[in-house]
Amino acid sequence: TAKVLFQKGCIVIMACRNPEKANNARNDIIREVPNRNPENLIFIRLDLGDLATINDFVEEYEQNELINGRLDILIENAGVMSFPTFGTTKDGFERQFGINHMGHFYLFNKLLPIIKQNKTRIVSISSFGHYLYCTGKEMRDFLSADDGANKGPTEDIIPYDLIGLRYYAISKLSNILFTRQINKLYNKEYGIYALVLNPGSIWSTGLAGEVSPDCQTIMAMFEYRSLHAMSKGKSMAQGAATTLRCVTISNEEILNDGGTQQLLYFDDCMPRGDKMHPEFIHYKNTEVDELLWQYSREAVKALDLTLNED
Repeated sequence: TAKVLFQKGCIVIMACRNPEKANNARNDIIREVPNRNPENLIFIRLDLGDLATINDFVEEYEQNELINGRLDILIENAGVMSFPTFGTTKDGFERQFGINHMGHFYLFNKLLPIIKQNKTRIVSISSFGHYLYCTGKEMRDFLSADDGANKGPTEDIIPYDLIGLRYYAISKLSNILFTRQINKLYNKEYGIYALVLNPGSIWSTGLAGEVSPDCQTIMAMFEYRSLHAMSKGKSMAQGAATTLRCVTISNEEILNDGGTQQLLYFDDCMPRGDKMHPEFIHYKNTEVDELLWQYSREAVKALDLTLNED
């Protein structure tokens, strides 16, 4: 994704956790795209598993003279998947929920003044896994827990089984509900459009490096849509294509030519709302979107971190 955008002349900010890997990737892109200005490919460190680093990232972003307060597209692309045992981020969230959802939620919030000023397009990367092991009831169970902990799903509420894939599904469904709520809060008043997508099965990324399915997990995968999705393995370039489609589609197309529902979820470079979780298809159960949003705000506040107002 970064390579294509840089190749097309964009100023690209690589927000990455590991400086060595980020700089290696940056050097590879510059070598492969020699006809563009290397200064337009910028690395700024960001660790979504440590929310305090997001403040540092935003400060550096705001001070960068080349960027000059612009943000046309925010691609929330970071993710982790399936840890064999339960573990938490530095902030105490289960790792997949903490990085895949809470990190992106807080990043969006801290960039909100810039996003409003620029009418930034928001593109979030979900997964077909969002509908595999997670139910609306499980979302409501942890979002409505009265323990006051606000640490996301925990083992006393939702079992940590299926090599962690249930929690992965919760985090990826959260990406979709988060996107719907952005559109509800900021589309009409501020002209902000948010899209979410499934990039497909891209095993070469190393995302599923710790996945070693047991019998229970494999049996749970025997559902037609998941088998079909997993059978369509993609290269990284093919996976990035759907992201880039969400970057380049016009606002008029997102509005679906005056259709009753604006476009939201993309798969294989096409709008495919029919491939969403059946309990949340066609904007069903939007009260869960609001629950997740408010829960996420309270979770950030509990860490004594500041939030921009909605």
